[in-house]
Amino acid sequence: MISDAASAGLAGLNAATRRLETSAHNVANLNTQDFRPLEVRQAVDASERPQVVVERSKDARPVELAGEIIEQIRARVGAQASLRVIEADLELKGMLVDLEA
Repeated sequence: MISDAASAGLAGLNAATRRLETSAHNVANLNTQDFRPLEVRQAVDASERPQVVVERSKDARPVELAGEIIEQIRARVGAQASLRVIEADLELKGMLVDLEA
């Protein structure tokens, strides 16, 4: 059975992955004429877990490489934080198991 903390950590990891995939898509299309970049919006679902909503820009515009680099850094930091939540949850479960033995 997965705990609420681990579930939230996995949701955060999924959100970070979607952010990175979206940014990679935009960078790959850096020189595409009339490209409408994908935009990421962070939200929470009904269970208060993070989710990412990806939408295509309404207007064609150039991809801002500096902004995409920042987005990739944000995705990496989010993934690291989510992994720490999962790690802490697993450590806590390990301590509980040790106490019961």
